[in-house]
Amino acid sequence: DVQVLYPTLMLSAVSDKPEVEYALCRAYNRWLASRCAESHGRLRWVASLPILSIEMCLEEMSWAKNNNAVGAIKRGIEAGQRSAGDSYFHPLYQKAAELDLAMCIHIGAGQVSEGMNNPIWQHRLPPIDAFVSLVLEGIPSKFPGLRFGFVEAMSSWVPFAISELEARKERMAWLINVDLASDLLRSSRFYVACQTHEDLAYISTRTGHDNLVIGTDYGHADQSAEINALGLLRERSDRGEIPATLADKVLTSNPATLYGIG
Repeated sequence: DVQVLYPTLMLSAVSDKPEVEYALCRAYNRWLASRCAESHGRLRWVASLPILSIEMCLEEMSWAKNNNAVGAIKRGIEAGQRSAGDSYFHPLYQKAAELDLAMCIHIGAGQVSEGMNNPIWQHRLPPIDAFVSLVLEGIPSKFPGLRFGFVEAMSSWVPFAISELEARKERMAWLINVDLASDLLRSSRFYVACQTHEDLAYISTRTGHDNLVIGTDYGHADQSAEINALGLLRERSDRGEIPATLADKVLTSNPATLYGIG
């Protein structure tokens, strides 16, 4: 088994000073890489990016790739309220594609926050904004091969996000020119982390079976925490609540594809 580790401190912006953010991200990345190296491949990690400086981001991404990272993390809304489709982030996406790193969008927003009691609009909704923004700006077609993960926001929002895009295309065609494939997630290389209590039989009708992955925040006492996530998903499959093939893909091949783990 392989586990991919994400940060907590970096889910909100840690500073509005680029040099401070860079120092903290750099220190975190080197600490986590050294810890994961001791696992001999059992533990992998995603790099925290000093998003206020694109040049420093590119530097950290290269270092991370050379030290067994499988992705780079960014918030759904960043750097002065920029959505994920903003051209500001194009160099990051180009670099991630070149390095074969997943671009992992976690809950949280790119502004300095006091404490962990973040309102839902600031903490859990940014990945939805990122999903819509990336599609509207055509990012998947601009950076072929780049994989995106949407992590710890559950997956129940995906039908809403797709419906929002469909409504915009139907009723605002004069403004929006976007190709909404029937298998949008697959064609966009979008992967969404689900949780065991969700209605996965329904959600998978909108996501398909190839783009849901398992995730758990069991190190914390929060709504995403489930230490037995893998076992519970298997149990739901055994009871016939979800197809066995879906459970297998969510637990194995889908996350392996997202993170480029052979």
